Formats: sequence, structure tokens, C-alpha cells
Amino acid sequence: ITLPMGLAQFPGFSAFDDPKIIMSVCFQGLICSGFGFSIYMFSLKKLGSTTMAVYNNFLPVTTAILGWLLLGEVLAGLQIAGMAITIIAGFIVIKEKANQQKKDNAQ
Repeated sequence: ITLPMGLAQFPGFSAFDDPKIIMSVCFQGLICSGFGFSIYMFSLKKLGSTTMAVYNNFLPVTTAILGWLLLGEVLAGLQIAGMAITIIAGFIVIKEKANQQKKDNAQ
């Protein structure tokens, strides 16, 4: 869907003559994406899919808080309420999973 817009703004291959741009693209692809994906897969293996699904729901909350702390973004009341609901729901799911594991271990 975004390909036509990207092609319309494509600067041409002459932009890749600059070593800084090549290094930036490599860093973004290998370090940021590759390292992040590796950590995610390692965590998925260790923690399980349910726990990782709950933690994925915390990503927008973390992003909003870091935007507020580091960038001075303003959080609206509805955003704060949504973050609170997300955090509370996450803790409920984590607690229920722990209770279920205790029941399973007791049997």
C-alpha cells in the first residue's frame, strides 16, 4: 500500500553513494531490527507465548511514558486511562496464569 508513495519520494541510488547512509541502513537493519528480533525470540522461548503476548501490550504504554519523559510529549487523560487499563489487565492475566500454574503443579 505504501510502495507508490515510497517510490514517488525515492531519491535514487545516488543517495547510497554516501557511506554514512549505507552505515545507517546497515545499523538499522542489523543492530536495531536483528538484535531486537533475536531478543524477542529468546524471550518467547524462555517466557512462553502467553507472557510475551501480555508484555507486547505494554509496548504502547512504555512508548507513551518514554515520550513524556524524554521528549516532553503531553499525555491526555484518555491516554492515561488507557495505560492504566492496560497495566491492570496485564497484571490480572499474569496473576491468573500464576494461579493456574500453581493448580497444575498441585495436581
